[in-house]
Amino acid sequence: MTPEDVALFSGLSHAYGPADDIPALLDDLAGDDWDMALDELWGSILHQGTIYPATLPAMRHIARIAAEPLPGRAAAMELALGFSRSMAFTSGVLPYLPEGTDPEAFGDEARAVLVEITGVIAPLLADDDPEIRLGAADFLAYARPGE
Repeated sequence: MTPEDVALFSGLSHAYGPADDIPALLDDLAGDDWDMALDELWGSILHQGTIYPATLPAMRHIARIAAEPLPGRAAAMELALGFSRSMAFTSGVLPYLPEGTDPEAFGDEARAVLVEITGVIAPLLADDDPEIRLGAADFLAYARPGE
């Protein structure tokens, strides 16, 4: 994580408050501690399928982890799929936003992030790892990139 990433997350929130823990969790997701990071990330940025302000920049990093030959790439794919499902089921109607957040603008931003990471996930349909290929196919089914 860059210092800019750390600063960005320190100004955002997730299910349990300030998101200043997310950069370290994303670093762990890419490494050998991916299993602990997976549980923590599920609970904080996709808690019960809810999307939070910290979810959006985290998904950009998570998609990149899924696309690289890293220890936690399958876990990253699982999180990306969770985001795709959440967006499909909520249609961008996101109930737990900080006070003063424009829900319509946030929904638009969430959909834009979904489109952006679709460009990272779609090529993984041809990945050597069958688990990654299946995750990419499921992600795309929920993301509905043709709509």
